[in-house]
This record gives sequence, structure tokens and C-alpha cells, in this order.
Amino acid sequence: MAYDVSVNYDGSKAFVAIGGNQSALIRFATSDFVVIPQTYTPFWIGTSPDHSYAISGQYRFSIIDFAAETVIGQYIGNSQYRGAVSPVDARAVGFDFGRHEGIYFYDYATPTAPDYRGTTVAGLEPEGDAPRRVAITPDGSKAVVTNVLSGNAAIVDLSTFTVDTLIPIGDRVQNVAITSDSRWAVVCGFESNSLKIIDLNSNEVVADVLTGSRVGVISISPDDHYAYAGNIVPNTVSVVELAGAASTEIAEIPCGVIGVVWAAYGVSSDVEASPTGEYVLVAASFDDQVKVIDTVSHTVVASLPVGDFPIQIAFNDSGDYATVTNCFDDTYTILHIDGAASSVVGSFSQGDYPLRLAYNPVLDEMGIGYYIDKKVVNINPETGAHMTTSDYSAYGYLMQVLFDENGDPLVLTSAVNSIPGHIHRGAEVIELPAVPSYFDYCPAVQKAVVVMPGPDWISVIEWDTGVKEMTTIPLSDKTMLRSITPNPFKKTTDIRYQIADISNVEMKIYDITGRLVKDLSEQLSAIGYQSSVKWDGTDAEGIHVGAGIYFVEMRTDSYCTTEKILYLK
Repeated sequence: MAYDVSVNYDGSKAFVAIGGNQSALIRFATSDFVVIPQTYTPFWIGTSPDHSYAISGQYRFSIIDFAAETVIGQYIGNSQYRGAVSPVDARAVGFDFGRHEGIYFYDYATPTAPDYRGTTVAGLEPEGDAPRRVAITPDGSKAVVTNVLSGNAAIVDLSTFTVDTLIPIGDRVQNVAITSDSRWAVVCGFESNSLKIIDLNSNEVVADVLTGSRVGVISISPDDHYAYAGNIVPNTVSVVELAGAASTEIAEIPCGVIGVVWAAYGVSSDVEASPTGEYVLVAASFDDQVKVIDTVSHTVVASLPVGDFPIQIAFNDSGDYATVTNCFDDTYTILHIDGAASSVVGSFSQGDYPLRLAYNPVLDEMGIGYYIDKKVVNINPETGAHMTTSDYSAYGYLMQVLFDENGDPLVLTSAVNSIPGHIHRGAEVIELPAVPSYFDYCPAVQKAVVVMPGPDWISVIEWDTGVKEMTTIPLSDKTMLRSITPNPFKKTTDIRYQIADISNVEMKIYDITGRLVKDLSEQLSAIGYQSSVKWDGTDAEGIHVGAGIYFVEMRTDSYCTTEKILYLK
């Protein structure tokens, strides 16, 4: 919510932010006001140098004419948390430090058509910078990570824990989906207004399919024949026939006003294909409706009223029922899906800020993640009746929920106290090395991949050997201690690290009193991505130390980190 106020040239009017996705222009002379919904609720407000216009920023950069008392121009598509208006000329800037490491520049010399002039990135030249989303191939061999700031997609080999390649996308890349045969990745090119089709055999973009403006979300039909993409500026869904290099858009369907909430690093209005492929559901968030699209006629056949700001949708296994989270009025709605005869079963309340959700096919339940209440509420997917609740109140905000092959919840929570975040599998709780934003899980290989946009890392957690192991992979050439596996260990543990053009490197083992136990520095290999060194639990004399807690310290001229090891002997 903005704390800024804009006042016109004679002080007779003021422009302010109000709730309910609106702003207001206050008339002091008559003690009344005009509500303006087109701006959403501004996050920042400024004033033109001559005080003729109020300038506001949120997802919509808006020009409000004090005299006409209306929005006369907008540019839609850049998330802005703060901003400023130049005291000279018709220039303004906006930025969102939580989602983009750059400044957006605007020119409103023509107020009815403000011009977005581009962005300037802060910091070093990006590589795999600010990862936003990840999808694992169904066979578990690769992960595709979309990097918002660097405008590329990282293809990660999950068997060797290496980045195969960084594929240039050329814009602010958004969501990604992968076909069920693990062959094709479909990536949303936000600023190119297109879907990029990546061949995962060759790791190359083989098609660039134009869609509507600012494509951000993607769903693939169960038979892999079609992709359905949500375009946030024209409020349409593009239907793309998937055929490798010959992929093409075959329809664009108006779907109501879609949008985004800024919880959990940004969650967009959902577009979901049904398990049968007959229908696509769209969360028309600003209309408080869910649209039912028939995939044969490519038309909206039903508009179902739900709660305030529907955002995420999930089907049950048959596709006859769907659940939608209405985050602003703290409800979820059960829908019966039957084409034009689709109907609302009911809306229900179980807590504060329902956000993401997932269907649990093992128990035939729908799990709803409550972002603020930090719990997963499991419900009957046909009636909406409450079944059970899993509590995560001891952790950070609940960002995401999935279910594994056993029906156990996989939950992502954000930072709490000094711990950056956690991923939970059933009763198991795993600390993450940095603040997370999203994850995916592959039951075929029992691996989860978590993206962390701050340091530009992903962490791979694997359970397929029966023992949990975590490997952290940088998406850029940075020096770091990547992982220690296994940990705890009995015989030997493998300390994996990465050195980026640095010659002075130390790797040492200390006990809990701070006493140096062993110096591994001489065993370090040359600069390289997959460097590693082993420790067998012995001291400098080759004698096995006692079981207990030890610490690995990696130090260079500009980098130092310490990780805990548990030696079981």
C-alpha cells in the first residue's frame, strides 16, 4: 500500500491509494471523491513537475489527469514496489527489489501513451540470474530453470548436478512446462510476447511462437498436443499446437481480467488444462470469476462466480471437479466442471490467505496451502468438506504445496529467524541455504529442485537412495562450497566446491572447540565446476577422530563459509 500522495497545482485535489485494487481522487471543495479502479492499488505515487498529472506505479504505470479526473494513459507489465518522478521533463522510474535487480525507465511526454524505455540492470553482468521457476522432466533426467533477470533458461543435468547450458531467451522469462515424454520444454517469453519451444535432446530453442502480449503462465494438455498460455496485457489465452519446430498459435481467446499477487515472489492468475483435455480453466482474478474454455470450439462456455481474487486452480483426477483459491477473501471454491453446464458447488473458509494448492491422488484429497496461516488444509475435492490440517506455524510463510508418490505433503516455507527457508517432506524438515521462491518434485527419481533468486542457486534434494542428500548448484561462475554428501557419514564424505578464477583457497576441518583437525587445502584440484575433496574422518596424523560434530571451512581472499558435518564413525 502506498503512503505517497499527489496534489494538483492549486491544492484543490489529491490522488491517493485505497484498498480493493483501487485508487481515489479527492475533491476538497466538495468533500467527496472519485474511485479509480484502473490503477489497481498503487504501490507508489508521484506528481508531474507542473502538477497536472498524478503518476502511479504497481503492475500498471498510470498517468492520472487531475482536470479530467481519470486515467488517461498506462503501461502494463512491470512490477513496481517503489518509484520516483523526475522534477524536470516527463520522466519516471520504478523498481521492485524483491523481483527484479534493475530500474524501469518511463517517458510520459505523451501522457495518453506513456513509453517504457527499458531497464538498466544493477550489479555484475548476469549469468543465470534471479531464477523464478523450475520444472523437472517426468523422467527425472533434467531440470529447466527460468532466470528472470538474465533472460535465459538453465538446463540442469540432475545426474551430474551440472548446468548443461544457459539458453538465451532474450527477455524477462517467466513460467515453464515440460511435455510428459520429457522431450520438449515450453517457456514463457514475457517481453518477446512468445512461447519458446526447447528441444531437450539438443538443448536448443527450435521454435519461437508469437502469442498475446506479456505471456506469463503455461499449461500443457495431457496428450502433449497443445499449450495454453495466459497473456496478461490483452487478458487472453493463447492456444499453441505443439509440434516441435513447427509449433504454431491456432487461437487466442479473451478470458477476463487476469493478474498477479505479490505473495511468494509473485503468483499469477492460473491457466489449467483438465486431466481429460476437454476444458481449460482460467482464474479471471479481477472479475472474481473462473472461465471455462472448451478446447474444441476454443470459446468460453461458462463464467463461474467465485470469491475475491481467484488465483490458483487444481483439478481432481477425473477432471469433473476443480478447486480455486480466492486469496483476498480467504475462501476456496469448489467447481463442478461440465462445459456450459458447469456450476459452483460452494465456497468455504478455513484460514488466512489461501494461495497455492495441489491434488493428492493417493488420498483423493485437495491440499490448500495458507500463506499467512502457515498450514495445509486437506479437503474433499467434490464437496469442499474439511478433512485434516497440517500445521507449519513454526516456520516462515507457506509458499507452495505438492504431494509425493506416497501421498505425503511436500511444502516450501520461507525464512524464519536466521534460517532462510525450509522444504518439508512428510515429517522431515530440511534447511535450505538461501531464501527460496519455488520448487518442483519428480516422483520417478524422488528428487526436488528448489530455486533461490538471491544468490542465483538451485538446491537438488534427493531421496532415491533412501538417504536424503542435498546438492546446491550455482547458476553462475561463483566460488562456493556446493555440498557435503553424505552428511552424516561413517566412512568418507565428499565435499564438493567450485572455484571461479581464484588461486588462494583453503579447506579445513575444525572440531566444536575451534581446534584445527585437518587441512585439506593441498588436496584441492584446479579451478573447475565439479571439483571435490574427500574427508575420511581422520586428523593430520591419519588417526580417526571421535564421532561428533565437525565444521568444514572454505576460505578464499573474498569468500568464506562454514558448514557442519556429523561424523558417526
